[in-house]
Amino acid sequence: MRILHLLHRSVPGTHGYAIRSREIVKSQLSKGLEPIVITSPSQAPLGKLDSEGSEFIDGIRYFRTCGTVLKPSMEVSDASPVRSAMRVVQNGLLMKTALQVARKYNPAVIHAHSPFTCGIIGNLLGVITKTPSVYEIRGIWEDSHVGRYGLSEQSLRYRGVRTLENLALKGADFCCVICEALRAEVISRGVPAEKTAIVPNGVDLKEFTPGPPDEELRKKLGLDGCTVAGYIGSFFHYEGLDLLVQALTLLAADYPMLRLLLVGDGELMPVLRQMAAERGISQRIVFTGRVAHTEVAAFYRIYDFMVLPRRNTRETRLVTPLKPMEIMAMQKPLIVSDIGGHREIVEDGANGIMFESENAEDLAAKCRTLLDQGEFRRELGLRGYDWVVAQRNWDVLVDRYIEIYRRLT
Repeated sequence: MRILHLLHRSVPGTHGYAIRSREIVKSQLSKGLEPIVITSPSQAPLGKLDSEGSEFIDGIRYFRTCGTVLKPSMEVSDASPVRSAMRVVQNGLLMKTALQVARKYNPAVIHAHSPFTCGIIGNLLGVITKTPSVYEIRGIWEDSHVGRYGLSEQSLRYRGVRTLENLALKGADFCCVICEALRAEVISRGVPAEKTAIVPNGVDLKEFTPGPPDEELRKKLGLDGCTVAGYIGSFFHYEGLDLLVQALTLLAADYPMLRLLLVGDGELMPVLRQMAAERGISQRIVFTGRVAHTEVAAFYRIYDFMVLPRRNTRETRLVTPLKPMEIMAMQKPLIVSDIGGHREIVEDGANGIMFESENAEDLAAKCRTLLDQGEFRRELGLRGYDWVVAQRNWDVLVDRYIEIYRRLT
């Protein structure tokens, strides 16, 4: 069965959307499906393209529709809502490429992934080619713009994006979501419950395997002999990494060998560097910048424990992140804020620890628990691993897609 996927972000990007999509198509290929991918004009390719404007990654063909007005980049990001709006308009190129590919390769199902730019095109393509369409929503796009661009929920832009997302949802033959909260949100917008299904975030247990730290990498980062806590991912404001810096300030005097390792980059980076300098703890924080996805597992192995301090926003209450699954797969103890998106994954004291969101003092207190209790720290990591093996293995989760495709065809 051939499945045509429409993606806004993809590998070689390292955003959670890109990683989830990569795992979906890899797992579908391993199950005997034939996934092919078309990416938006915003996404840059990995390497040189062939005569059809495509390349192969992990044995899967990626057709690229590289834009000309706004050049594509590895990590799709815009500093202003104006450029973001221009990217929406530029997606006319995606429709053109998708129609050409669909007519030539005749997929059984069209599977579009967030945001609405892919969803609406997927639905139109389905109508034109008489092919069933699936729209997968991974977050509330308009809410992410509230946090990123400072827009209000009463703004014209917010209401416009919400309307377009609703068109994508209602126009699809079936809708997939990543968690219970998102399913409830989709149903509240008028999508029948029987046309929805949850396929949660998962992890490739063959790629993320626990093991001893790379001592050479430790030394290179200046972490030899240190206790290492921190975070890997995008530095968006809603991730709450400033709370992590505040917690380190509270812990620094009592734990002189404690270091914070922050792997990634994003809009919050200048703020974090300034905070560290003002508090006199710059030497206690290691910023690596972005690293290749193939190198992430080696960085995970360096940590003694990890923290996901997401702030309490509408977006984080509705959306479950991908990172907890990777962290648990690496047998690393995990501390998370007690927002809704985390509560669907972490059971406090069982497979992780929760702290009160927005509360740096409570975060510091929970860090003390793991710093002072080494045996509990190791046990917590093992519990998380057992949970993710049982609940969030992509080899098992991908069967949910196969069932949906068979229903539609």
